[in-house]
Amino acid sequence: MKGLLIWGATSQARLLSSIARESSVFRDSTVIFHSPNGQSISFETTDRISYSRDDLKLCLTQVSHFLVAIGGENGRARIDIDAGLRRWGLQPADARSRASFFDESAISGTGLVLMPGAVVNKFCRVGNQCIINTNASVDHDCHLGNGVHIMGAAAIAGRVTVCDYASVGTNATILPDLTIGEGAVVGAGAVVTRNVEAYSVVTGNPAREVKKSNRRQTFPAQTWFDDLS
Repeated sequence: MKGLLIWGATSQARLLSSIARESSVFRDSTVIFHSPNGQSISFETTDRISYSRDDLKLCLTQVSHFLVAIGGENGRARIDIDAGLRRWGLQPADARSRASFFDESAISGTGLVLMPGAVVNKFCRVGNQCIINTNASVDHDCHLGNGVHIMGAAAIAGRVTVCDYASVGTNATILPDLTIGEGAVVGAGAVVTRNVEAYSVVTGNPAREVKKSNRRQTFPAQTWFDDLS
């Protein structure tokens, strides 16, 4: 097993590194952090840090897998970075806390992040590059698309669909049988009692649309990852 690339330079990157090393797969692996903006890393570490694209290319022989440490409402960027790093020959890893629960009947894509206390119940389907954050719960028969972020202590009731790139805020509640549209943002503490349209931002109890989301932009993976020479 080669090393693990962590794309990100914030405290989330350190957290994912620690969770990944809980697994026997990466316990003794080399970890390389990449700061995508070339900014100083926000924590102390003895692991190697890459600050540029050229520096990152020099690290490729030392790593085989990657994790994308970009949270918030940036699900589309996580998917684009995932695609680019795969083109560079790396494979996505998971970071599943020992204190999380993912039922054996549930199905997961790649790049899954399960924070401590996260629960994914029976018969769920979870896409690529999803984050289920601390103490969040996803009840039975839910479907989460690609790049979804369920934030801390959010509660997703049964048979809910959360479409690609959508995010559900801290302590929010989604009632059963609803659909959260692509790129939608559910605000912290919101109680969602009806379907949420794509790229809308909803808040309150009951949740109401307050504006449209501006999260349609992507990471420029088609150019950033092109040249390996």
